[in-house]
Amino acid sequence: MHSIMKSMCSEKLSPDFLEKTFNSLNLTSAQTNLLKSAFESAEFLTENEFTVSNRNTLSYDSKVITFGLNLFAKNFSDYLGVGSMEKMSIVQGKYFPSFSNPIDIITNFYQTRMKIPDHQIPNSLQEPPFWFLFYNLLKLAEYETASRMLSSLDPNYQILTIILKSLETDVEIILNHDKIQDLQNLSTTRLRASNDLYEKLIISLLTFSHIDAETLKPLETLEEFVWFKLLRIKLSILLSSKTLKNPLLTIQEEIIQDFEIKGSDASLLFSRSTCLFTIGAFEKAIHNLCNDRLGLIMAMHITIVLYKRHLVNVTISNNLPLLVVDDIDEIPKYTLNIGYLLRIFFHNYNQAFDMTILDYFVPFKDLESGDTDIFSLVSAFLFDKFSEFDPGLLYHWWDIDSEKPLSEDYMSCARSLAEYCVKIRETFIAFSIYCKINDLNQVIETMTDLLIEIMAAPDVYSPEMIEEILKRAHELGNKL
Repeated sequence: MHSIMKSMCSEKLSPDFLEKTFNSLNLTSAQTNLLKSAFESAEFLTENEFTVSNRNTLSYDSKVITFGLNLFAKNFSDYLGVGSMEKMSIVQGKYFPSFSNPIDIITNFYQTRMKIPDHQIPNSLQEPPFWFLFYNLLKLAEYETASRMLSSLDPNYQILTIILKSLETDVEIILNHDKIQDLQNLSTTRLRASNDLYEKLIISLLTFSHIDAETLKPLETLEEFVWFKLLRIKLSILLSSKTLKNPLLTIQEEIIQDFEIKGSDASLLFSRSTCLFTIGAFEKAIHNLCNDRLGLIMAMHITIVLYKRHLVNVTISNNLPLLVVDDIDEIPKYTLNIGYLLRIFFHNYNQAFDMTILDYFVPFKDLESGDTDIFSLVSAFLFDKFSEFDPGLLYHWWDIDSEKPLSEDYMSCARSLAEYCVKIRETFIAFSIYCKINDLNQVIETMTDLLIEIMAAPDVYSPEMIEEILKRAHELGNKL
C-alpha cells in the first residue's frame, strides 16, 4: 500500500537534497521542520523516491504525508516499547559521554545513588537530576529499572512501583482503599512541595492527577507530548474499573482544550489532527482536517494507520455517522465510517474535479475489513457520486488531461474501479477506463462484451453511444 515504505536501503538522503526538496514544497516553517525531522531519521530512502520534479503531484504529497505519519507512529511505538535505547543518546552526549550504552548511564546512576547518602552525593552525580533520568526511563519503557530507582527514595514513593509493575506486565491495576489513599497523599504533598518540573509531571501521571499546562512544560516536542498522552491512555486502560473511574475522557478533553488554546494555525493541522486521532477524538480530528484539501488526505492516511494498528475497525455506509462506539467490556471499541469521510470530501470539493481524484483513494487499495474489499465499496461510492454530479462525466472522462502521464497508483485505482464497473454490468464505463489507462487486454475483452451486448439488446445504448463504441473499436483495430 505504501510504496514509500518498500524502498528499503542503507543510502541516506543528503542534506543538500533535503534542503532543495523542502524549499520546493512551499511549506510553512513548522511543516518543514516536522518533515525534516522525519526524513533526517530515515536511512532507507533513495533520492529518486523524492525527486523535485514530482513535487506538484498528488501522489508525491501523499507519499510525504504517508511517510511522515508512519514515522510518527513508529516513534510512538518505540517510546512505548523496548529496544529503543538510542532514544537516550541525548542524555549520553550531554551528561555521560564516557558511557557507550545509554542504559549504562541509567544503571550507573541509580546504583550509585542507592549506595551513597544524599548529603555525600558528589556533584558529578547530581546532574542530570534524578527525575529527569526517571522520565527518560519511562520513555524507554524501562519500568523495572524505574521501580528500582524508587527504592532509593522515601518509602512514600513506593506506591508508584505498583503502577510501574502494571505497565511492565500489562496487567490490570487494582488498588485497595489504603493504596488509593497513599496515591492521593503522595500527589498532594509532592505536587505542592516539589520544585522539580519532571517530578511534578511524573507524579501527576502515575497518581492519575489532573494535568494542567504548567505541568506539561517539560514536554518540549510534539513527540514527547503525544507519547505522554499515550502513556496516560495506557494507564487509564490498565486501571481497574473497580478502583477509579476511567479517566480516558478527561484526557481527551485536556488535549482538545490544549489544541483549541493554540488556535487554528494551518501549520499545526497535521500535528493537531494526528494527536486527536491518536487519543480517539475522531470527530474533532475529522472536522479539523476538513478545513483543508490536503487534510482530507491526511484523514484517510491516519484512518489506515489506526486500522492497521488494530486501534479501530473500518466500515463504509451512507447512513452511519463518522464514529460508531461499542462499549462492550467497558473499553470502547471504535469503528470509523469511511463513507462519512467521503461525503465530506464530495461536499467540500465537488465543483471542479475529474477522475484523477482516484489518487486520493490510493491508501484504500489494500484495505480490507473482514471479508470486505474496502476499495470496491469506495469504488461504488465514487460511482454513485460521479453519477449524481454529472451523469455524462463517467462516459467522457478519457478526454480529460489526455496527455497527462498516469502514475502507477492512479492506474491501479482506475483498474479497480473498472473491475467494479464490470461487476455491476456498467461495461461501457469499464471499457472507457481501460482505454484511458491503455490496458489493451482488458480493452479487447470489454469491447467484445460491449459488441455482444449491443447485438443482444440494441435498445440498451443510444445511437450516439453505439457510434462512439464502434469508433473506438475501429481505432483499436487499427492499433492491432
